[in-house]
Amino acid sequence: MLKTRFHSRKGFVIYSGDDEESDEESKQWMFPESTFVTNGFDQLFKVRNVNTINDDDDGYQSFDQPDWAQDLTADTQYLALGDEGENHRSQQEIGNRKRANKKQKKPTKAKTKRQQRRTAKNDQSTERSAISQPSNLSTLNSLLKSVRSELSNSDGSPHTFYDVSLYEEDLNNLADDEWLNDNNVSFIYEYIERFYITRCLSDKLQFSSKKMVNSQIILLRPSMVFLLAHSTPKDIQDFLPPLDKSGFIFLPLNDNDDLEMAEGGSHWCLLVVAVHDNKCFLYDSLENANLTESVALVSKLSTLLNRRIQLVENTHCPQQLNGSDCGVITTQITALLVSRLLCVLPGHPINLDLQNVAINAISGRIFMLKLLQHVLNN
Repeated sequence: MLKTRFHSRKGFVIYSGDDEESDEESKQWMFPESTFVTNGFDQLFKVRNVNTINDDDDGYQSFDQPDWAQDLTADTQYLALGDEGENHRSQQEIGNRKRANKKQKKPTKAKTKRQQRRTAKNDQSTERSAISQPSNLSTLNSLLKSVRSELSNSDGSPHTFYDVSLYEEDLNNLADDEWLNDNNVSFIYEYIERFYITRCLSDKLQFSSKKMVNSQIILLRPSMVFLLAHSTPKDIQDFLPPLDKSGFIFLPLNDNDDLEMAEGGSHWCLLVVAVHDNKCFLYDSLENANLTESVALVSKLSTLLNRRIQLVENTHCPQQLNGSDCGVITTQITALLVSRLLCVLPGHPINLDLQNVAINAISGRIFMLKLLQHVLNN
């Protein structure tokens, strides 16, 4: 368990106050005792519910959030893993077989991992025909067709979502069995940061400055993570936010080792640094395939933060069922963990473990398409 706690005036710190037990409602989703199915993004809706003004409680304000963002995260009609539980169990068995086979051939280089992932992708396409297709796959395809139609009616120029420019390729990556690129991940990070982290903490932290709010939870964009992974820490320190002042740092890491191809690589994972606890949690949906890259990055983070960071591998990360969902799952886990951090009450324990959590990747793609559709229409 982390020593870090949330303080209503100091933010995330090593808290010396009296620890309180989480209430029963919080336990159900922060410490689930049975399998908890989510697309990650639906948990962001809980942020608004928990941080609501109550004169008899901690005085949290209902932070300013557009209606469209509220409706989007609250829409869970496409969350079910399939029509029946048997479908999910069948897919789990397929994933388990793949992971068992993978252990026999440990990848040593990025090229080896790329070939294994291509093979897994082809095998999955064949094996899927033996099980019932989840109903939300048809929802994904229908929505993708609709968004493509809307995009074709535009003038061809990229659409912008704050600091992110969106292209047709980014839309195509959201189809089933496609790989996400840096821009897809940045798009979601921009959404989570602007519509949840900043708005929620601005109200939750008493007498806080903008600088303090922005430093509590930092979502590093993939380009900055790539730069950190392939540079000397002191050479890029001035280009990074004040990581040493942060409570938690999220780093989406790609195994790309080609310095001339910024969007190369074949696998995404997520690293979350609990700065005050000197720990970095690894969330890898392919049996820690990016462990070598993660160890190297944590070493550079230790240098950058001037403290020894311990890498924690056993986070019970949900495993992908094909060769292409690593990027989607990385963004979904980010949304889930951010929601936990934003919902935690002062002095209450923070849980970053994903035991008993099941991630629905197709549902995550649907959410990202709905968000992209909103951007195109506004």
